[in-house]
Amino acid sequence: MNLKISQCPDKDTRKLLKEVSNFIIPKLIILRPRLLNNLKLHVKIDKNLITTKQAYGICYYTDNEYLPRNFTIRLADTLRKRELIETYIHELIHVKQYILSELKNYSSGKIKWKNKLYTSNPDKITTPWEKEAYRMSESLYNKYYRY
Repeated sequence: MNLKISQCPDKDTRKLLKEVSNFIIPKLIILRPRLLNNLKLHVKIDKNLITTKQAYGICYYTDNEYLPRNFTIRLADTLRKRELIETYIHELIHVKQYILSELKNYSSGKIKWKNKLYTSNPDKITTPWEKEAYRMSESLYNKYYRY
């Protein structure tokens, strides 16, 4: 895995994000560890994220929609340590969903989740991929915290 962290305010936060990445990502891709060899992840701390996207974190791929391996995760710069870790783990779960082809966003605007096609932009909180990310992130945060 290639990890790049940018626009990070301090070395402690950068170190924390690297530590979380190294602990969480292998747990998400445990059945297909070779996928980590081609994974490129760029994490940006974004001072305008809450204003522009009304979100604490977002994840998107920056290569092709069929087999994405290059991702950007943007995290709000106002998050406290626990919120930062929880949000980052949540977005890493979306990376897992994309690289295992569980979740696909098509340029047509359609979204595919585990072979079910969604033709409109549904309420993000209630989608199955968001429900999974919220459920898994809490459990993984607790594992990381005990680590």
